[in-house]
Amino acid sequence: MNDFKGGAAETSGRNIPETGPKNTAPEGATNTAPGSGNNKNKITVGAFNFIPVLFNTIVKVLPIGLYAASLMESLLFNDVRGFFIFLGLLINDSINTAYNYIYGKEENDMCALVRNMHSKEEFYTLPTPHTEYISFITAILMTSMFFKKVFNYGVFVIFAILVGLKMYNRVMVGCKDFIDAGYSLLMGIFKGIVYYIIVKDFYEPDDTTPEDHWLERALKKFIPRSDGDDFR
Repeated sequence: MNDFKGGAAETSGRNIPETGPKNTAPEGATNTAPGSGNNKNKITVGAFNFIPVLFNTIVKVLPIGLYAASLMESLLFNDVRGFFIFLGLLINDSINTAYNYIYGKEENDMCALVRNMHSKEEFYTLPTPHTEYISFITAILMTSMFFKKVFNYGVFVIFAILVGLKMYNRVMVGCKDFIDAGYSLLMGIFKGIVYYIIVKDFYEPDDTTPEDHWLERALKKFIPRSDGDDFR
């Protein structure tokens, strides 16, 4: 009995090495391993950031939406104008792809359309800046109004808002600064005007007339071209 007690006491006084896994993280650091329960970097969508996240997503995929909308208009409504806008977007992307390849343009991951959530080095960006997409189409539509001598209030207001939102979003997310956004705007306008002049005779024949839809009639009440439009 005495030997047993002495052995137990002797054992309790020794420094027995630990056999379990050790935490090798630096002092003061938090354990962010999956399943640890201390991952504070996890981003979740809540009531306060849902609208900004949704807005940013819509703006990000808008160029794809322009492609789809112009193509669907051409196919479903038999409107050749949709086809020429789709063709113009495709040509503009081809030109910018060649330019980026020749000059070795470095991509900004903040401009990514899609990315690998497990790696910051794997992402895909469109060849054309987002602002240039919307300004390119806006320039085509505005130039068409100039040659037709008809101003469409609805088209002007909608696309002016889209251009402003697109430029603001690209600057706020860190994709562009104001100078780059302005440069993309001017390039889109220039290319849109040149493209419309080239395809003008095919895009919109002389016998076509602009559509007078409900939005156009509503905006004319607030932005009349003459005093006679106030009561129409």
